[in-house]
Amino acid sequence: MLQSKSFRELIPPLEERIRGVRDFVENLAPGMKNRMRVMPIEDAYGPPGSPDPTLNDFDALVLSHETLITGKKLNEHRVENLDMDPLALLCTRRTEPHGMSSTALRRMKKTSVRTEANMI
Repeated sequence: MLQSKSFRELIPPLEERIRGVRDFVENLAPGMKNRMRVMPIEDAYGPPGSPDPTLNDFDALVLSHETLITGKKLNEHRVENLDMDPLALLCTRRTEPHGMSSTALRRMKKTSVRTEANMI
């Protein structure tokens, strides 16, 4: 899924990203620590789109406004193809004035590395 991302060489390994998500949620909502499950997404719909009931026992999906359309398609897939209820889609709102993204952060990091290399 990450092969088409810009600056993909700067994306941290999966284990590091999972640890970051866990740390973020645990700091934000400590009571969720033992109630959350962090799983990699390996296809367009991830585990909530799987026919395997042990993988898709979700109630809600947190996503950004950029991925809301995929969440809606996932719900259509769940209802039409898996005979499952749709998920509650919890859409986050960006607070940054210019809509920061992970791609923009990687672009800034790459530019910073180049600038530092030119200074040496």
